[in-house]
This record gives sequence, structure tokens and C-alpha cells, in this order.
Amino acid sequence: MLFVYTTQKDMEGAKKLSHALIDQKLSIGVNMWPMYSMFPSKGECKEGDGVALLIRTIENKLPAVEDAINAATEGGIAMAASFEVWRISRAYKEWMQASFG
Repeated sequence: MLFVYTTQKDMEGAKKLSHALIDQKLSIGVNMWPMYSMFPSKGECKEGDGVALLIRTIENKLPAVEDAINAATEGGIAMAASFEVWRISRAYKEWMQASFG
């Protein structure tokens, strides 16, 4: 299993992306929470509200997940950081494998 961390500018965009990922069987679930960010833009520090997403998926789905994140990100460069989960509970793993088909 992989976790993919990304952000969206608002909860509406985060929910839209999450629905698309789940409907297309690219993710087994997404956690979302409000956040506040600071980042450089055109030589100055910008800041503002946003939404963080933690997407649960598997390795062979990652390119399509990244494509969906890129398509959902407006007016900027999409960031998708993935990291492998070393161990998950057996029951959850079995459920996840069955859900992906």
C-alpha cells in the first residue's frame, strides 16, 4: 500500500478529486483536513488556507493517481509525494485487495 500526500486549494476541490479517485478505483480511501500553508511565489512568501489529502492506493495505480492530481490542480504545480506503508493489518489488506478487484 502507498500513501500519497497532496493538497488542494479548498474542500470542494479536495472532495471532487477524492470522489474521482474512488469512483475510478484509483484509491481505497482519502483523508482530508484543513491546513494553512506558506510557500514562495514570484520572489515573495505567499500564504493561505488549503486542504491536505492523504490518499490510500497501491503501486500500479500511482501514475493514474498522479495524473488525476495534476488535472485537479488549478493555477500551480501539483505536488504528489508518495511513500510506502511497510505493514497494514491483515484484514484491511484483504479488504483493500478485494475492493480494487
